[in-house]
Amino acid sequence: MSEERMSRREFLTKSATGAAVMALGSLAFVPERVWGANDRISLGIVGAGARGNALMEWAQRLSKSHNVEFTAVCDIWNQRRERAAKKVKNWTGKEPRRCRTIHEICELDDVDVLIIATADFQHAYHLTIAVRAGKDAYVEKPLSCHFEQIKEAYKAVKETGRIVQMGTQRRGSGKYFGAREFIKSGALGKVTYVEVCQPLFQQRWRIYGAEKSIRPEDTNWREFLRWFDPKDYPWNPRHYREFRLFWPFSSGIPCQWMSHQIDVINLALDELPRYAMARGGVYLWKDGRTNPDTFECLLEYPSGCIVRYHMRLGNSLNGRGITIYGTNGTMELDAGIAYGDGGGGEVGRGFAVVA
Repeated sequence: MSEERMSRREFLTKSATGAAVMALGSLAFVPERVWGANDRISLGIVGAGARGNALMEWAQRLSKSHNVEFTAVCDIWNQRRERAAKKVKNWTGKEPRRCRTIHEICELDDVDVLIIATADFQHAYHLTIAVRAGKDAYVEKPLSCHFEQIKEAYKAVKETGRIVQMGTQRRGSGKYFGAREFIKSGALGKVTYVEVCQPLFQQRWRIYGAEKSIRPEDTNWREFLRWFDPKDYPWNPRHYREFRLFWPFSSGIPCQWMSHQIDVINLALDELPRYAMARGGVYLWKDGRTNPDTFECLLEYPSGCIVRYHMRLGNSLNGRGITIYGTNGTMELDAGIAYGDGGGGEVGRGFAVVA
């Protein structure tokens, strides 16, 4: 049987296993054991902004099933630090320790795990300090915008052996692992092209009133900048509140969106890209941002596959999702659906495997 031509019966047979695995994404997580009082895990939050607060809410849902408890909060902005502390007291009835810097919270010997949700460019730096201090960590994506910081963090994790999870959390869904097995089964044939389309119509990451929402005395601008020179980056409340709009604090679309999509594509294809090229610019939202509002990237994979990622913030038509094109059919990765349309085999129009 050639890879280019497959009968409907053969497609059905080969796809059965992959479809079963893709369905794992709907299974509920069940803890292996109930934690005892002596196993209580002490948590600390580093960076209590919008994302940090969302992660705190998720972790709190595990407080009983996994016996975890927040005992410390860390943020250089007074307002966010106090807000997080109030939330913890409402949950636990106890006052958490309040820390201003990553160094302060890492000095607390009884804190086991840190949730790191600071600005994009700070993640790897804070992770390096955390694991060197003996802490396990959940660190938000992207790991960094700057490769040198990533190398330092990787070295620190390898040398310390600490447990680290990064916030590309789509890997927690079984359907992506199922998609990998589905592709390995040969049901889609040879995969040569993947398209990721993420259109939106919104002034993404713009926070109106950011200029008046914080004063330099309320935070620590030098600590925020870390290795950047304050002479090059004087106090700017928009850089602080809207860091996703400005390089070198973030790359915007690649850091915030593409990182998720390409991660699960790498998982499904079971390989990493070897070449990349990208273009983009600020074509619509002339609000002072320097990171693109329109962006496109092409990635080439060793097996012979092109991945095209494109995102725009000026038109939301055609929805969002990942489409994988093979010689025998097509897979809508996020939906967990595979069908024979477009392939060269005799699979019949509209056949689908649904997770």
